[in-house]
Amino acid sequence: QGLPSSIGGDAMRVLDVVRLGNRKRESIASVLTDRMFGISGLLILALVANNLTPHPFSPRFVLATNLICGSVLAVIPCIAIAGTLPFIRNLSLRRIALLEPMWIVSDYARRVFCSPLQLGRQLVLALAAHLSVVASFLAIGAALSIQLPVVAYFTFVPLLILFAFIPLSLAGWGIRETGAVAILALVGVPQEESFAMSITYGLVLIATAAPGLVLYLLGRK
Repeated sequence: QGLPSSIGGDAMRVLDVVRLGNRKRESIASVLTDRMFGISGLLILALVANNLTPHPFSPRFVLATNLICGSVLAVIPCIAIAGTLPFIRNLSLRRIALLEPMWIVSDYARRVFCSPLQLGRQLVLALAAHLSVVASFLAIGAALSIQLPVVAYFTFVPLLILFAFIPLSLAGWGIRETGAVAILALVGVPQEESFAMSITYGLVLIATAAPGLVLYLLGRK
């Protein structure tokens, strides 16, 4: 919660994996691969919910969201096969040490796609994590008496999580609230209610993460 976007947390994860004796480039690649499949679960959730009917959002909003989520989702298998393409393998880019984690990510992602068991496990874990976030927003919305159909939460919450990835604030604070106000205004939710919902979620996130901080600090010893 005190680091830029989710990038700061990923950097801390890389450092922890390196401290366990793993190579830095492979540690970076493993965290990036985990993030990539986590985002894929988020995008799948958004696409499924976005195309359910009846839908509270306009057809133009649904189309734009489908294009964005579908395009990003299509990039993931492309990354997996990129390392196998002959013309890419022969590029001098592969000889640049700073870019080596990118080729390792491609290799890791390809291994996951080639194993139905691994792929299924990754997607189930990703969907479970994001479903818990949607459930949190549903509970907060009910507590604030915000009148929205359930399908609306499955549409706008994944978008808020994507907004929070933008590294312009600490843990997505401010960006998440701006996104909530802008998106929910399209379905008639007053801005003070959508702002309160997002702020409350952030506070709940801090409260539930605090015990984890204690365990994390103890575990580092």
